[in-house]
Order: sequence, then structure tokens, then C-alpha cells
Amino acid sequence: MDGDNNTIEIGELVRFEAEYGPRAGIVLQINPSKILIKGFDTNEYWLEKENLELYIDFIEGEGRARKLKTVYEEFFGVRYNRMPSKNLETLLNILQKHGISYNPDAKRADDPFRMHRNKAYLTNTERTKYSAKPILGDEISRLLPKWIEPEELPSSSRDPLGLQAFAMHLADKLLPGMTVFTSRAGYFFFLSWALKSLNETHSDTGQYDVLKRLERALVLCESLYHGKDGLKDCIHLGNRSKMRLLANGVGNVEIPDKILKRQDATGCYNLYKNSMISLGFWEEDEEAAIKGLLPYRLTKLGEKIADLFEKRNYSSELLRWAKEKETKRSVIHLENWGEDLCFLTYGSIGEKKTFLEGFLFAKGHSDRVVYDANLRLKTLIALDYEDLLIGDSINEMQAPVTDEAYGAAVSELEDKEPGYNQFFLVHYFDNRKKKNIEPFVDAAIYEILGLSLNAIFAGVFYHVKNSGRTNIPKWIAKDVVAGSRNIDFWDAKLEEAVKISRESERKLISIILSLDTSSQSGVIEAGLMLLMRVLSDEFNRQVLNSHLAECAFQDILEDLTTQKEKNMRQVLEFLIKALILHHRGVFERKHKERWLDIDGDEVYAFEISGDMALGFHSYRFPQLMSIIRDIELSREDLHNGGQ
Repeated sequence: MDGDNNTIEIGELVRFEAEYGPRAGIVLQINPSKILIKGFDTNEYWLEKENLELYIDFIEGEGRARKLKTVYEEFFGVRYNRMPSKNLETLLNILQKHGISYNPDAKRADDPFRMHRNKAYLTNTERTKYSAKPILGDEISRLLPKWIEPEELPSSSRDPLGLQAFAMHLADKLLPGMTVFTSRAGYFFFLSWALKSLNETHSDTGQYDVLKRLERALVLCESLYHGKDGLKDCIHLGNRSKMRLLANGVGNVEIPDKILKRQDATGCYNLYKNSMISLGFWEEDEEAAIKGLLPYRLTKLGEKIADLFEKRNYSSELLRWAKEKETKRSVIHLENWGEDLCFLTYGSIGEKKTFLEGFLFAKGHSDRVVYDANLRLKTLIALDYEDLLIGDSINEMQAPVTDEAYGAAVSELEDKEPGYNQFFLVHYFDNRKKKNIEPFVDAAIYEILGLSLNAIFAGVFYHVKNSGRTNIPKWIAKDVVAGSRNIDFWDAKLEEAVKISRESERKLISIILSLDTSSQSGVIEAGLMLLMRVLSDEFNRQVLNSHLAECAFQDILEDLTTQKEKNMRQVLEFLIKALILHHRGVFERKHKERWLDIDGDEVYAFEISGDMALGFHSYRFPQLMSIIRDIELSREDLHNGGQ
């Protein structure tokens, strides 16, 4: 093996020969003579550099195509003739993290497994090189980190138990390629047109700066067109800045310097670019990046969607204005532009058909695009089968909530008013034994269990925040149990407690989300009752053990089985301690905010700031419903292949 193609650094995925065959692992430590590798087979190896090879180099040669079971054995030292799904997911997550793409149709042990380097990925060495040496120029060097790194929300204080990552994994099985930001179909048209227009022409200020001006000009036109009375009708990034834009009342205006906070991170280009690829409109283009252009190119479908935007009456005027500096336009003219470009007007037959070809019916595209489109289509068909997709009662529900600080619908948790995420997932939980709805059921059970655990943690959080250091057993006896109307529940053992709690899961969810932060004991009791009810059901436990085996709280629930002979007071004490220890682990692994810690029987504030919200994570259903409204999707569109 030759490790000279790329300098090997700590954290890299490498391949090497071990006693029982080739193995894979992560570089932990580098000494002058040898390198320490932590193998995925749990062993540690001290090896010389010449005996190591970056895995990403290996797959570009002889390792590109092998059987799935061979690759798995290489990583974990175990050969399967039937590949367990959770083992496969573990392998795929490792490969994705280290910039390796693969064919998504490989499921069985003997299936061919083709791997290739994700061209948008840089090794640690390459990241260091490009950040230290802007050899591609300031513009593209600034862009590079944004298109090689996964999109993540800002660090949140709403996830003390680290549940969001797995929720996003489940959401990707329902609506891949969408995020909490991708709520408007119009951005796919606008951005494709902008990419085509800007990469075809030279700009002294750089294509990216012109693109940002284009976005701000578009928001200004939409704001002026809709006016103060139309703020809720046409939500877009920077929506909450409309009032500021409309307050001046002047006759001529320039493109504002600021509509979005931190536009580099929260503008439509950064938030939609991965979705543009998933829908088959864009492809990564390294040559364009080297030339200082936006690092993407349009696919044939992307050309179609760009041309449709270009045909709008004022698209060329908008582009000309964005390229000019210190030029004002009449408010009346901009209102006309806004009417022409409005995101509520993309439901024509041609626009809808072209958009759906990427969104749902991606025949003839790459394997990844087709795979994502098929999952989205299955999700929409499943929703429609339950009459949840199109109808008056559905359309009256709330649109995505936007946040000016981040520029879009960034709430990880829905507000307490039941929105699409809660509405859909509780519906599928109630109907969980129906066929062909497994991804919905997985998400529903995960969310309800997560809500129950978060409710218990939140009750402790607010008590400690208000009252300080607390002895857990004494507090449970004095406040939680003493104030309960269900004393029999607290005296019952684990298996008996469920029979005493007569409230349904739906009702308990409603109770948790309706209580305010002063009702700590009520939130805890409802959370514990909800947890017991969900875990008492054999079907739910099967889903938990098969489909949710890798989720963040699985270790807590497994340990809970050791408490069968304890009453619910003792079970709650065990859970509180387990949750706080889990919270500590989340902080240590993910550097999330650390609020509470434990010392024997006492819980105390570590560094409490802000509040903790309770709700369902976003599964992108509000964004889906917004897009459906934009393109005026009908049942005929869905079931006739968009024709």
C-alpha cells in the first residue's frame, strides 16, 4: 500500500492489512515512526505509514466494485450471508461521513456494491490546504467550504438529549432532498435561472455577489407587490424584513444592502443548493469552480426550469438591476415586477410538469436523483391514500413559520399549535398496523418516545432553573407525586402502571404540549405515562428494536427493563438520572449546550440559559404542503406521472 497520494492525518478513514485480512479504521494518533488506527472491528493497530492507504484512494482503484458482504467484513470483521438493516445503515453512514458515495439499491449481502468518491468532499489535508492557500482566488476559496460541508442548523438549545440527528435520518426516508428551508417551488426556478445567467457572463464583483443582490432585489419586489396585507400569503426567505422595507414609503428605491441576517449562510443559494442536486436540476462542476464561477452546472432538466423563469416578463430587468450599482428603480415598476415573478404563480401546466419531473418523476437521471424522487413519490402517495395531501381541512393548516435570524422555517420543533408534522405523525401512529407506511410509523414512534423523554427532562430543567440544586428522590415524593391525582399510578410497578393510566397516547401528547413551564410535575407525569403506554405495546417494541435500534435513547430504554420490580416513583428517579447522564454525554460528544449535571442523588444547574421547548421535530411536511400549494398539485398530477 502507498499512503503518499494524500498525506494521512488524524480522523481520516484508512485501509490496511491485518492478521485476518484487510480492515478499515480511523487514524487516532500519528507518531514519527508509526500511526495508531482504531479499527471498526474494535481493535487498535500501530502501523507504519507505508502500510496504510486512504480508503477514498482505494475505491478509485481496485476497490470500486465488490460485494456488499465483502465490504462489511473489511470494516467490521464479520461476514453476513443475510445483511441486518441496522448493520448496513452503520456502514453507509461511515462511508457518507468520509466522502464516499455508493449505489443505493444494494441491500443484500451478495449485491454488487459500487463506491466512488463524492467530488464535493475534501479530505482533512485538502481542507487545510485550501483554507491556508486560496489558490483559486478569494471568491471561490470562500465558496469552497460551503459546498463541501453538510448543511446544518445553528447550534440549538432545544436538543438537550441529542435527538434531532436521528429525526433528520428518519425524515430523509420520507422527503429526501428537502429541508426545513425548502418551502417554495419558486426558488428552484429562480436559482436555476440565476446560475445559468451568471455563469454565462463576466462580473467584476463576482457571480456570488451578484446572486446575493438578485435575491435581495427579488425579495424587495415581492414585498412591494404584496404590501402589508399580504405578508402571510407569500412567505420567502427574509419574510420578516418586509415591514422594514415597506416602512419608508419612498418613490424610488435601491436594492437593500441587507434583508437577511448572515445572507452567506441563510440566503436561498446556500439553503437550496443541495436540494437542487437532489431534484436533478443541478450538478457539481469543479471546472466552473476553478474558473471562479458558481461551482455548479445545470442538467437538461435544470435548463428547462431556468428557461421557464427567463420567459417571465421582467427577469431580464431584474438581472440588469442586480448587476448595476447605486441605481434606483420606481416602486411602481418594482410592484409590477413582483406581480410577474411572484412565487404564488408557478402552477402553469408547463412549470408544474417540469418541476414534478425532478421532484417526483426523475426517470433517466442519476441513481441518487431517481432514488430520492421515488421516496418522495411514495410519501406523497401514502399521504394521499389517507386523504391527508389534498383537501380543504388540510389546506387550512398553518404554513411554515419563518425566523428572520436564520431566514427560513428553522424551528427544529413545531410550535405548540398542532402543525403538519404532529398532525401527520400522530395520525400514522394511530394507524400504525396498516401496510406500506413503515417510514411514517418509524418516525411517529420515535417522535412520541422522544417527546415523552424530553417532557421528563424539561420538568427537571425548569424545576432546577427556578429552585436550584435538588435532591431527586425527595423532590419526586414532595412535589411530583404529592401533587398528582394519580397516586395509584406512582405506587404501581412498571407492568401494572399502564393499566392505571387511562389516557390515550394522543391525549397525553396534547396534555404535554398544552402545559406551561410552571407545571413541572404535570409535564413529568404525562411524559412518564406516555412513555409507559408506548413501550407496553408489542408492535411498538418491535419497531423500536428493529428500525430504531441505533437511535439516541435506545440505551436508556434498554436499561429501563431492569426496573420491572420497581414502582413508578423509583422508575422516575432512575429515568431522571439516566437522562441527565445522557445529556452530559451529548455535551461531551457533540458540544451541545450543557444545562444540568448530577451528583449522587442531587441534580444541579451546570449552565442554564434560555428555555426548553417541547414539540415534534420537523419532518418537512409543512414545507411539502407549501410547495404543493405553489404548483397547484392535483391528484391527477400525482397519479398520472405528472403528464
